[in-house]
Amino acid sequence: MRLAVLPFDNLTSEGTSGDVMTVVFFTEVGAQGAYEPVEAGVVAAALESLGVRTAGSLSASQLKAIGDRVAAPRLLIGSVLENGFVHTAEADLPSVGVTLKLLDAASGRVLWTKMGFKTGDDGETVFGWGREKSPRKLAASLATELLKDLPGPGVEPPIAPAAIPADTMTAKKGLP
Repeated sequence: MRLAVLPFDNLTSEGTSGDVMTVVFFTEVGAQGAYEPVEAGVVAAALESLGVRTAGSLSASQLKAIGDRVAAPRLLIGSVLENGFVHTAEADLPSVGVTLKLLDAASGRVLWTKMGFKTGDDGETVFGWGREKSPRKLAASLATELLKDLPGPGVEPPIAPAAIPADTMTAKKGLP
């Protein structure tokens, strides 16, 4: 099943954070093998043709149109919350944070969501061993960690509460 990784929204002061994280997560989706990621150029062309500038606030009809244009039933959207350095007594260490949502393109429903943060000293054991100094490697590590829980292609969108008959809901609650 194809999955389109939409450009991540950059909520940091670092100018290219959204672009960098989009590439990192696109690469990890492909590496995991559960989904076939749609090429970034195809996604960019679809967004441009629809006049979409940011993926953070898309309507259900826009999500469906994007999914149709790129032939992907699933969309991964994200926001970069943090991408910089934290100052410690020993060194400046990279720090990254993102939010992710897996959406069903046809309905716009959220299938999965995740948020994560990581700093360069998260893997440190003793005397600096395991400390990560590369922002790109830290971002890749965060992507691997977060996407290991990404549901596979067989996950169905949740049933909307409006689609459940009212008598079924009251019967389960024990109400008259």
